Amino acid sequence: MKSLLAVGALTLAFVLGCATPLTGNYDIVVGSVEGDCSDIFDQIAPPEGLQGVIIDAGAGTMTLAGDPDEVCDLDEEFNFDCEFADSDDEVDYGPEADAVVSMDLNMTGAWSANDAFEGATEVELTCAGADCDPLVEGGMADCSILWEFTAERD
Repeated sequence: MKSLLAVGALTLAFVLGCATPLTGNYDIVVGSVEGDCSDIFDQIAPPEGLQGVIIDAGAGTMTLAGDPDEVCDLDEEFNFDCEFADSDDEVDYGPEADAVVSMDLNMTGAWSANDAFEGATEVELTCAGADCDPLVEGGMADCSILWEFTAERD
């Protein structure tokens, strides 16, 4: 009986070990882009190409290497949520206008295999201030862009 339990435990450890995402460089391919912002944002390239990914399963994190590094939370099933707080930005149009446009960047997704993941990156632009109406009407604020992507280990 003990040997049967040991075999079961080793099998479970092997299966879980194979399922853990792998650290490495991942080729990100954007599948679709949607948004209701101005066409001027079409010039901003979606995040494609090689991306360094560091997995720390013990800490429950996935780090996207770059400048700055972005640390994402991983749950037990290796779904991830990245708030990109270090990449968020703000544009103050003062003193010419009472308007501050904030950019909030987030990424969510899931690992589909230990060497592949998929998800979506969303950029939300919001405006605060009395002079936001022209920016909103021009699609420069209170709008969003969504990039859906897949990634495979290189």
